[in-house]
This record gives sequence, structure tokens and C-alpha cells, in this order.
Amino acid sequence: MPILLTERPALSVGDVELVAVNFTDHLNVGEIIDSMSVEELESDDLTITNLIINPDSYIEFETEQVVEPFHAACFMLTCLVTGIYKLRVTVDTLPQTTTNYTPISRQFVRDIWIQFI
Repeated sequence: MPILLTERPALSVGDVELVAVNFTDHLNVGEIIDSMSVEELESDDLTITNLIINPDSYIEFETEQVVEPFHAACFMLTCLVTGIYKLRVTVDTLPQTTTNYTPISRQFVRDIWIQFI
């Protein structure tokens, strides 16, 4: 599920930026992100550090707010070269355990493009 072009952020070369990918709309009630990974596709110019799942109940995105803990994949990102870069963010979920069915973990993969100018 790619991010729309209008949502592609433009970051400054050399800056260290916090990137947060919101998965709230994809999670069931009581389901949370349990683990995550981020990989750069097609190049190796980016530095990706500090992978964390939001432990707090509030992260502000450009157009929305996440009010549930463990619903966003967050990481620090920097680059020294201008260009458009593709990242793949993969999260595994921990299902709600108080259901009438056997809880099953799910995995979501989101490709995002980020431009450094």
C-alpha cells in the first residue's frame, strides 16, 4: 500500500528526521504492533536508526493524530545525498487475546518514498 504522492515528505539533506508510519487504520480493536523492521530499497544512501514502536498515546502526524499506543512504526532517518528514496516498513502485530477465536498475528508491509532536497 504505497503512500500517495501528495503524502511524500521532502526532507533536508543532512538533517536527522523522525519518520512515523501510522498503522491505526489497519489494526483490529485491541491489536498492537509487536515488532518492526525498515529497509532501504534500491540504494544504500540512507542512515536508518532508533527503530521504535510508539509507546505513548500521542504522536502528531502532519494531518492526523495517533491516540493509541503501539500503532505507529517510528525511526530516525538521515541522508547526505539528494534524491527520492524508497523504504519498506514491515510490522508484525500482536492480536487481542480476549476473543472467541484463536488470535493470529498479522504482518503489514508498507512501501514509502521520501525525497531529500
